[in-house]
Amino acid sequence: MNQPRTIVLLHAHPDDEAIFTSATTRWYREQGHRVVLITATNGRLGYDPQGRPGPVAGHDSSATVTARLGELTTSCRLLDISEFHFLGYDDSGMQGWPENTEPQSFVSQDLTGVAEEIAAICRAVAADVIITYDEFGYYGHPDHIKCNQAARAAVALVPSVSRLAYVVTPKSLFRTFVPVAEARGAVFPAWIKVKSLGWSDEDVNVDLDLSAYAAIKQDSIRAHATQIDNADIMNMDPEFFRLLFGHEFYVDAWRRDGLEVATTDLLEGIA
Repeated sequence: MNQPRTIVLLHAHPDDEAIFTSATTRWYREQGHRVVLITATNGRLGYDPQGRPGPVAGHDSSATVTARLGELTTSCRLLDISEFHFLGYDDSGMQGWPENTEPQSFVSQDLTGVAEEIAAICRAVAADVIITYDEFGYYGHPDHIKCNQAARAAVALVPSVSRLAYVVTPKSLFRTFVPVAEARGAVFPAWIKVKSLGWSDEDVNVDLDLSAYAAIKQDSIRAHATQIDNADIMNMDPEFFRLLFGHEFYVDAWRRDGLEVATTDLLEGIA
C-alpha cells in the first residue's frame, strides 16, 4: 500500500456524501487512507419526516435537522467514516429562495471566516487532498457554490494540502443514462436534468471504476430515507444501479506543485 493519506470531503448537506463520493470513500478507506467529512449545513430545507419539502406550510425544520443528522451518522457508519464535522449552518435553499438571505444561512456567512473554519479542520488532520464541488456547485445550488469558494480559499491556508479535486460527471454520461433510466420508469430529482449539467469528457481527469462498491453507495443513499426525491435511486434494481452509478469522476482542479499531469486516482504522485 502507498503511504496513507488524508482526504477531506467538503459537502454542503447531509446526503451529499452518499450521492457524490460514497464509493470513493469506501475504496480509499479499504486501502488504509483516512477520510474526514465536513458537512456544512444542517439540511433544514430538505424533506421533513412527514415528507413535506421545505419551504412549504407546515414543514418542520427542527425535526428535519434532527432526522438528517441521524441519517448522516448512519451513512458515515456504512462508509467507514469515523471523523465527521457538522458545521451546522442553516441550509440556504435553492437560488432565489428567501432563506438565502437569512443571517444563519450558509451563503450569508463571511467567506473568510468559513474558509478559516475549514482550514482549521484540514490543518488538524494534515489533509493531503480536499474534495468538493466545481464553481457551478455541480448543479447550481448556492450552498454547493459556497463550498467551492471556501475550499479554494482554504487550500492557501493549509500547507499540507497538495490537491483540490472537484467531483463531476461527464456530459456524455448524463446524455446516455438519464434517458435509459427514465425509459425504465425511473424518476430523478429535477437537478439531474439541467441541460448545462456535467463536464466535457476531455476535461475529466480521474475516472474511478468503483462498480464493486455500488451496493454500498446505494445503501448510503438509502440511509437518508427522509429525502424522498431520491426514492427511485434508493429502490433501483441493484444491477442497474451499478451500471449507472458504478463510476465516480473528478477534475484535478488545483495542485500545489502546479504541474498538469495525467493521474489515474486522486492520490497518485503526491510526494
